[in-house]
Amino acid sequence: MTMDDHSAATGGSDLRDERFRIEAPLQIATLLNELARRRALVSVAFGTDVMVTVLLNADPGTGVLVFDAGSNADTNSRLIDAKRLAFETHLDRIRVVFYTDGATAWDWDKAPAFAVRFPASVQRIQRRDYFRAYVPMASGVRCDLPAGVDARPAPVALRVFDISVTGVALVDGPPGFEPAPGTVLHDAVFALPPKSLKVDLEVMYRRESSVAGSGGTQSMVRYGCRFVSLPPGGEALIQRCINQLERERKTPR
Repeated sequence: MTMDDHSAATGGSDLRDERFRIEAPLQIATLLNELARRRALVSVAFGTDVMVTVLLNADPGTGVLVFDAGSNADTNSRLIDAKRLAFETHLDRIRVVFYTDGATAWDWDKAPAFAVRFPASVQRIQRRDYFRAYVPMASGVRCDLPAGVDARPAPVALRVFDISVTGVALVDGPPGFEPAPGTVLHDAVFALPPKSLKVDLEVMYRRESSVAGSGGTQSMVRYGCRFVSLPPGGEALIQRCINQLERERKTPR
């Protein structure tokens, strides 16, 4: 997938809609500063590569945006050689996309990083397609991968962390379940009470984070997946599930 393919696959027509575009330097600086303050995770596309990283700092005075270097030296080298970068992230369920010229090597808190100049414009897109609903553990929504498919010797049960009409985030995978980005998980079955949905998934990213719980801090691995091709009625079924989750979330306890 090239950078242009990545833009098309993530809603290229919306990126050409001027209603979503911010060009005022102060607004751009404020938005980037908030993303950096939250240590937002972003995907950076360049050439045929897509790297997931963290925004570290946005300096309005210098117009410099700093983001973390990746763990793969070859990918970092290709990023340095790239002439144009495409950034994508989310802020309060709003999709944020912007493009910059190439990056330079940087140092941040004595660790390797990259720096780019602030973009000339930013797209902020809020549409139903990009709305992701958090899925409580008690909701009954889950994902099951059957045995015998994709050489799986046993079925795999996963918790759905959040869901939209374009994809899901899956967590609580069993030991040994480590699909790499680009892997297609065939015949995934989602329990979306009162019905189920069978669909193929493509793993887009793997993200590990620390979660505080009653037993202390624990590590959680999250797999972001897109629906490869929804069957007829699949989008409507997911949207009903999202609407139900939101109604339950807003219901006073």
